[in-house]
Amino acid sequence: MVHTRINRPKGSKIDAHWRVRLAGSQFRIIDVMVEGISMAVTQRDEFAAVIQSRGVEGLIKMLRARTEKMTATVK
Repeated sequence: MVHTRINRPKGSKIDAHWRVRLAGSQFRIIDVMVEGISMAVTQRDEFAAVIQSRGVEGLIKMLRARTEKMTATVK
């Protein structure tokens, strides 16, 4: 776990915690927690809600749309 404090010039400090794991010879970030909120848990909950309302195919469509949007932004 890597602990970071972000000092903002005109705002309150933000504590962030980066969960890292060794993958081969490199460390990879596997989760980020800001103000006690885990991105991994938030994403898992979001995926579960999509599966419940639209099924697995709905989740796959959502992820494909996000991937296409990110790819278009990078170009």
